[in-house]
Amino acid sequence: MTLKHLKFSSYGNSCFGHGRLAFPTTLNYICVICNIIWLILNFLTLNRWFYAEKIYSIVCAVLFLIGSLLVVWWLIDTLPNRWWPYGTAGIFICEFLLNLYDAKILQ
Repeated sequence: MTLKHLKFSSYGNSCFGHGRLAFPTTLNYICVICNIIWLILNFLTLNRWFYAEKIYSIVCAVLFLIGSLLVVWWLIDTLPNRWWPYGTAGIFICEFLLNLYDAKILQ
C-alpha cells in the first residue's frame, strides 16, 4: 500500500500529491506512525531506545521546520481565501516547536 492509494482529499485534490504540500503531509503521516511505535516502546519500558528517541526528536524538529516553511511558502504563493490552510501552517509550526521542546526535555 502506497501513499497514492490513500484517498485523503480536499476539494478533489489529494494532499499527498500537491507539490509543496506533499512533503509536510507525508512527513506528518510518517511521524504519527513513528510516535505510536515510540509510545508502545515506552509502555514496555525499553530504556535502551532513549538515545534513538532523542535523535528521532531532533530529526523530526528539523523536518517539521522544513515542512512548515514549505506550507508558508505555499500560502504566500497562493493566498487562499479559506481558513484551513492558515490553521495548517500554524499547526506545523506548533509541531516544530513541540519536537524542539521534546528534544530539549530528553537532554
